[in-house]
Amino acid sequence: MDRVLAKHTVAVLGSGTDEHDDLAREIGSLLARIGVNLLTGGGRGVMTSVSRSYVQSPRVSATVIVALPGELGTASEVSLAVDYGRPIIAYASDAHLVDHFVSSVPRATTLREVEDFLIAKTP
Repeated sequence: MDRVLAKHTVAVLGSGTDEHDDLAREIGSLLARIGVNLLTGGGRGVMTSVSRSYVQSPRVSATVIVALPGELGTASEVSLAVDYGRPIIAYASDAHLVDHFVSSVPRATTLREVEDFLIAKTP
């Protein structure tokens, strides 16, 4: 069974416009290979490139994702979770705060709904 969270998390910082793909690919693959969590700001540029490399490498991954309200960057991450087939739920007490997320993602407006989803998705 996959572990959900590694013991260590490595943050990668860099340009929000230039991917520096040669460097970022190496770092993303390295972090996946050594089994640490990757933390980025989720934006473009280096963050996109290192994340792309990280997810293309064999690694430990999240089993379930809870998405809280956010803007376009969060909506993009939600879409990626759907694309990768990860169970994901959007949680906001005001449902319109997650209207811009992919429509196939279930919505929860109460903590109990999130709890029920997580129990169902984590054997």
